[in-house]
Amino acid sequence: RVFRHVSPAFAEDPVRILRVARFAARFTEFSVAPETMALMRQMVDSGEVDALVAERVWQEISRGLAEAKPSRMFSVLHDCGALARILPELHELIGVPLPAALTETAAINHEKDTDCFSYALRVLDIAAAQDFALPERFAVLIPNLGIATISNADLAGDLASGARGVAIVEQLCQRLRVPHEVRDLAILVVREHAVVARANAMLAEGIVNLLERCDAFRKSARFIALLNVCECIYANGIAAEFTQKRLLQDALSVAQSVNAGAIAAEVTRTSPERASEKIPEAIRAARLQAVAQILTSPE
Repeated sequence: RVFRHVSPAFAEDPVRILRVARFAARFTEFSVAPETMALMRQMVDSGEVDALVAERVWQEISRGLAEAKPSRMFSVLHDCGALARILPELHELIGVPLPAALTETAAINHEKDTDCFSYALRVLDIAAAQDFALPERFAVLIPNLGIATISNADLAGDLASGARGVAIVEQLCQRLRVPHEVRDLAILVVREHAVVARANAMLAEGIVNLLERCDAFRKSARFIALLNVCECIYANGIAAEFTQKRLLQDALSVAQSVNAGAIAAEVTRTSPERASEKIPEAIRAARLQAVAQILTSPE
């Protein structure tokens, strides 16, 4: 079974390139006819793809991400040359070896994960198989874009390294007019995924710092989405369990169980003149204590 254009008029609308790629992600038993692929390459070479409006690009990309095998969309775009024009950040991962900082912490399929590009696409398909929502699927794919530009030493260095990846994601999202909800999770993941991966070695203060940076107390659903994405990136169907996810879920749960209202009332009663200063400190201290207890408690 093949996708084949029915007339030369196919070349009149470059959006059709995106649609063929999207259909490849949906109908996994189909391939693109050689003559149609040749025409798509001609359209790319002539600059037709460069005229695509950002909103149309995102519309098709987001639909393709929601399909059963989204990696096929990006493979078709790569084969016809459109990937380098539409998503140069993803195209630049082709041939880039996985950094040691990732291979030392993630479950890698050494036969399939030949470079950052193949790794990104394999993990994306795992996210699709797990029925991730669009923000999570995008977030699984996009954080890999920053990996190729970050040295192994930097990748192991938490927030300083994440800043460069964040800049790449922000530029991409601005260019494609990516919705805020999708963009915000992707930025959170690219900034924090390396920290989440080392959660098992963190003390209570480091975990509470992570929860605060992620605004987890106000946006707990987004934090859980972050953990789902990190589990997909690092366990990706190979590792039996991503124990960091359970640890951080438990940490969030016990930290949220702290009775902030009661603490605020007590501080206001005992130190009314400094209540505005002491209330946040007391709440944080209680959260630290709660998280510390689960770190020292037996399973």
